[in-house]
Amino acid sequence: MPDLQKAVEIKCAQLVADDRELAELHYRYALALELSSDGVAEAIEQMNKVIQVLNARIHTLEQGTDSQGKGKGKPELSDADKKEIAEIQELIPEMKEKVTCDSFFFALSSVFLTLVSF
Repeated sequence: MPDLQKAVEIKCAQLVADDRELAELHYRYALALELSSDGVAEAIEQMNKVIQVLNARIHTLEQGTDSQGKGKGKPELSDADKKEIAEIQELIPEMKEKVTCDSFFFALSSVFLTLVSF
């Protein structure tokens, strides 16, 4: 897991905050963390970062700026931008549901571990 964590750190330093590649990397890291017995809390945090990146991307597209914050100077959203926004808006509820489910199972497993330790 340390290699994947390092990859996330490197990409965070290299990519802009709304880069979808960054969202994908946080997502993959979250999936890997879910498989470890003690990584669920960090997986939830990574899924929240996915949502943050996606929301930032929507904001960038709606503002009519590119990922570097430079204005595109266009009065309306292009069809490609509208399509990307719609796609992201479909993804965000799925990510939020994943966070909710993971949070529930994390809490449940914590209670179970507490009961077992008695």
